[in-house]
Amino acid sequence: MGTACQSIEFRTVALCIVSKSLVAVVGCCRWLLSLVAVVDSYNGVISEVVNRKSRHDVFKECAEDAKKSWKRTASKSVKK
Repeated sequence: MGTACQSIEFRTVALCIVSKSLVAVVGCCRWLLSLVAVVDSYNGVISEVVNRKSRHDVFKECAEDAKKSWKRTASKSVKK
């Protein structure tokens, strides 16, 4: 992983991926819609702050690093 990705701290806010697609699966309920709204707002703000401080798209870099890592791991498991 790149150094920018290593400096990002992750915190769990739910035991699943919080997204609008979760609402579609679980069903619409007020607390879930509120959680999605809070997480979306937080992610939007923090992404701007981190990218401004680092002067590049850190989250895009992390996603690319994760994809490369996954491909390496997947290709090793296929070779077995």
